[in-house]
Amino acid sequence: MACGGGLPLPALGATAVHFLVVRGFSKVSDLIASRPSCARRELRISYHSQQGLLGRMLEICTGSGFRVTDVQVETGTGRAGAPAEVLLRLEGAASAHPLVATLSELTGVHGVALGRQDDSTE
Repeated sequence: MACGGGLPLPALGATAVHFLVVRGFSKVSDLIASRPSCARRELRISYHSQQGLLGRMLEICTGSGFRVTDVQVETGTGRAGAPAEVLLRLEGAASAHPLVATLSELTGVHGVALGRQDDSTE
């Protein structure tokens, strides 16, 4: 339309932008598709509360390349020395198995269970 209206420079510009989009879009979409996807995982950790472990566990998770999207803490049943449980929902492309091993080695942690968020029944 620009060419028919006697505007050759905007016509050339629009044509150049059209070809950039048509040719470049496939390359950009291939780059995006080749990136590893961020898997969603859940960690259920049983630990002794009142020892500052939750902050340390969150620090280890983020330091391992994961993003913590949700934290749910369930304290003990009121008994002295009863363990607390925390459910951490994580996103990240890294393997979660080294993270589980690191968290399991912390003093005061009773157990770590790994699952995928898609497996959740909530």
